Amino acid sequence: MQISKLIETEIGVLWGRDCVYLDHTSKPEEGTLLLRGTINCRIVRNYVSPPGWEQAEDLPYELLFQNVLGFQMLELDAWGTQNYDSTALSESCFGEVENSMWLNRLHAKLTKLRHLRLATYDDVFDVLCETYTWQFGDKAR
Repeated sequence: MQISKLIETEIGVLWGRDCVYLDHTSKPEEGTLLLRGTINCRIVRNYVSPPGWEQAEDLPYELLFQNVLGFQMLELDAWGTQNYDSTALSESCFGEVENSMWLNRLHAKLTKLRHLRLATYDDVFDVLCETYTWQFGDKAR
């Protein structure tokens, strides 16, 4: 059974539907996926603000997935109709899907890949990739 395991970012745990807002998606290079938007700082658990952003309610972010094999983006409600396993989406907005059925279908030759999931206010991204990098505040372009 798939289990969604939350990942704590450097600013804390992204929590709840109103936490991550998406403004822009792109594929700047082959094998990458870039997401940009804002984080609602008020509902991040264990929040640690980047320098200079201590009073901010909305924090810019940039999330770059690298060595991407594939990704799926579905509107939140549509995602729910396609994923019947109630443990597949947690209250955390960012996590790793352990025992991923998607990865299991691709077999063990792709052992470096991870199945990561980001739930934004409107959409859910499932991404098969090797690595990812978050940038927050001034570091987000």
